[in-house]
Amino acid sequence: MSNLILIIGDPIESSDDTQWEWGELTADGRELSQMGVAHTPEEKQALADHGFTHIRMIIPGSAVRIKHNALGALSEKQVRQAAGFSVEDELAAPLSQTHLSFSDKADRLAITSIDYMDQFLEECASYGLSPDVVNADYDALPEAGYYEFHDRIIYSVGDNSEGLETGWALEKDTALHVLGDDPISPLYLSGPAFLQKIVSAHTQYHMPINLRQGGYAKTNPLS
Repeated sequence: MSNLILIIGDPIESSDDTQWEWGELTADGRELSQMGVAHTPEEKQALADHGFTHIRMIIPGSAVRIKHNALGALSEKQVRQAAGFSVEDELAAPLSQTHLSFSDKADRLAITSIDYMDQFLEECASYGLSPDVVNADYDALPEAGYYEFHDRIIYSVGDNSEGLETGWALEKDTALHVLGDDPISPLYLSGPAFLQKIVSAHTQYHMPINLRQGGYAKTNPLS
């Protein structure tokens, strides 16, 4: 279990004033010992100076797409090759610009851009932090439903791994436009409430996809 959970905003849009919600975990990883918000470069640097040994970062899921993967019977190399061709056809984007990650059972596939991953990891690295695990916000939530967090609407399917539906996250105005006349009553999540749900998800053995795979896999504590 991570001893630091970091919910990070989008550095592409907010640059240096990106708000970080953070929570430090107890030794057994089942509770939060303290929580806070880092706004300034000094506050973010203080997190690095704390010397956390394991960091889990939650990023906006607005540019992370998760789909069901029916190629699990193949080897990992074969799955990546086959999924890559499928992604290129479906998204009309070259695989060289796309990052693929798989769930532990290889039954789900997460797709995002290399640029998107680079932005978040570089944002953390500029303060001396290197996350061990990276999850999309909607995939980290253990319970199905609509949530409002900061300026975005998050739709989680929870542990509905048997269904074909997947979650998503969009800016609030965009989400309301897309949903149109479909009425929703999203549950508002404060930073502490979101952190508590992430901890609860771990105790319920909820397993979101770790986006830090392939070329982004962390091979040692200093990478």
